[in-house]
Amino acid sequence: MNLRKFLVAGFTAVMMAGFGALASSAASVPNIQVRSNGAENEYEVTLQNVSSETYGVQFDLTVDSDKDVTVNWADGDSGNVQKAVQTDSNGKTQITFYVSKLRPLSNSSNVQVATIVTDRELNSSSFATSGYMKTVNQNQKSTVYQDVMLDTKLTPDGSNNGSGSDNSSGNNSGSNSNNKPSDTNQSQNTSRPSGSQQITVSQTNTTGKQETDKNQTTEGTQKTLEWKDISSQVKTVSGKKTLAITIEQGQQLDADILRNAIEQKISVTLQYGNYQWTFDGANGGSVPDKQKFYDFSLEMLSQHNLTAAAEGSDLLQFAVQYQGQMPCPASLTITVGADYAGQTLYLAYYDELAATLQKTAEAVVNQDGTVVFPIENAAKYIVTSKDLWTAAAKTEEMSVQTSEQSQSTALDLSGNVVVTVPPMMTEEELETQEAAQETTENEEISATDASETLEQDAQSDSETQSQEDSKAVVVIASIAVVILFGAVIAFLFVRVANKRRS
Repeated sequence: MNLRKFLVAGFTAVMMAGFGALASSAASVPNIQVRSNGAENEYEVTLQNVSSETYGVQFDLTVDSDKDVTVNWADGDSGNVQKAVQTDSNGKTQITFYVSKLRPLSNSSNVQVATIVTDRELNSSSFATSGYMKTVNQNQKSTVYQDVMLDTKLTPDGSNNGSGSDNSSGNNSGSNSNNKPSDTNQSQNTSRPSGSQQITVSQTNTTGKQETDKNQTTEGTQKTLEWKDISSQVKTVSGKKTLAITIEQGQQLDADILRNAIEQKISVTLQYGNYQWTFDGANGGSVPDKQKFYDFSLEMLSQHNLTAAAEGSDLLQFAVQYQGQMPCPASLTITVGADYAGQTLYLAYYDELAATLQKTAEAVVNQDGTVVFPIENAAKYIVTSKDLWTAAAKTEEMSVQTSEQSQSTALDLSGNVVVTVPPMMTEEELETQEAAQETTENEEISATDASETLEQDAQSDSETQSQEDSKAVVVIASIAVVILFGAVIAFLFVRVANKRRS
């Protein structure tokens, strides 16, 4: 019976280890995301869960279109090799992407490869992938994946959203889901140095309650908010037109709202829980004709590489769902807490392609705990309590004087001082690093223990020697006393004998 239990336990352990290995392998597989950027017939193609050691990639995407698709590369660096080979596939267009760079493909495990423009509006079932992907590292060592997933997020009301099938056979069933393709690679690897206190933000949901979540998602089934829904709410105060709108979770803004705001010189405030946007239509601007809707909700990030670059002083990391130039002067008001009242905070743009942080604004926190930053381009940002760039400028100046290159600072093409962001490692790379650190710590502990053991042995030897020395002293003293006593007795004996003779 004991042998049987032993065999069952062994078999169970082996099976669990096997499943664990499979899960680990699945977690490391990159995936492809296709999402609408709000512009007519434009779709962003992004790779997620990309290793920081990836320098090149090959993958395919099938589009339900019998016409060529325009491919606009996200990275215009002429030093890159970027090709998109289009072939006809049963009346559809298959695009095979080839990208190779002289630096890691991604600095945050996500990388936008390109924006594709089609001749008509597509839905989630209009896209598919064979599931094949090949990546190469700096030494041209390749890794091949056969089960790459495809996620889609195309329409603002969620009606055509789908996480897609595994597409391993090249067919996308378009299984509709209202779940936003998870940006797991933006919110994973969340280990942070001690002392770093990151603030979360909340967004009003459809019930009007507040939800606080550092990985706030924006998916929902609410329809796009249109101008006709809120035009009657425009107010005129002291000759200035204002419009305040509460945005429900998952709700997007029809582009006509900002078109009308610019035309009628209206200041529009969009309230999202404990952060809000203000668009100053009175100061002009323009909305591209092809723009259909905007999504200004924030996705809260927690990337360890941004925390490392900020030296643990980051309070917020966020990505604006809409990516691109703001249609008119805009500002973002964020609640950071009354504890920061009167303190200066710094806003920096995270350039993933260049792997840098560039300071774009600084502001003093109001007494109510809010801080207001102007934002010209919607992208990824970080808010810090430390002015990293002034220190970086001094470091850069010193490095120039000493002809040394600083690894934490650099200059962008405009000559601005920027802070370098290290690559964000995957979960496997983090585990390897943590294991190496643990090994080093164990070795240090072992060395310390060995040193303490040697010290204890030396102390013990010293104590033993001292005890032996003490015993020797006692013995010598005892002998001396006996000799002295004997001498006294002999002296007295001789003296008595002399008296008797006399």
